[in-house]
Amino acid sequence: MGEMINLWAVLLAGIINMILGALWYGSFFGKQWMKLAGKTKEDIDKSKSHMHKLYAGGFAASLIIAYVLALFVGEFGRRQVAYWASFWIWLGFYRCCFNGSGSLVRKSV
Repeated sequence: MGEMINLWAVLLAGIINMILGALWYGSFFGKQWMKLAGKTKEDIDKSKSHMHKLYAGGFAASLIIAYVLALFVGEFGRRQVAYWASFWIWLGFYRCCFNGSGSLVRKSV
């Protein structure tokens, strides 16, 4: 493999991803998401006891995604190629898997 991965950049990307997720599912579209997911405020309050585990798992996933993207950028050498490759991997694997699971439970993902 080519260059060393900047772990500070990976950490920053993971933190930014969590902040954007909090804004997206909180301030921006929280009520719409709860309605589509069939959740109530009481449901969310009940799940707060294990919320730290969900956030830790989400943060770990954010770090993995940022690290893999950094691998692509370093390996391909040209950012545009790496971004397109990452997009197609997301579309082909990640998004398709979640589409399938979302349609099985008939909920928006």
